[in-house]
Amino acid sequence: MINVGGGDRISIRAIYSAMARIAGSTLEPIHVPARVGDVRDSLASLDRARTLLGYEPGVAWEVGLATTMAWYRSRLSTART
Repeated sequence: MINVGGGDRISIRAIYSAMARIAGSTLEPIHVPARVGDVRDSLASLDRARTLLGYEPGVAWEVGLATTMAWYRSRLSTART
């Protein structure tokens, strides 16, 4: 198995904040107590991908997120027509 990611530790709150900013949303998240097994931060080790594939992230995670959200928006608008 090979992890592929951006190499940065990212909190769920940071991902939500970036998504809200990109979407132009002012909605605040609703916080509830953590559950057993909840992931607070995500960090994929890129060591194996670097060694086996020479992989290096090509874009910052926020740029990748914005690109992904734009792609989904385009798919939604196409599906509605």
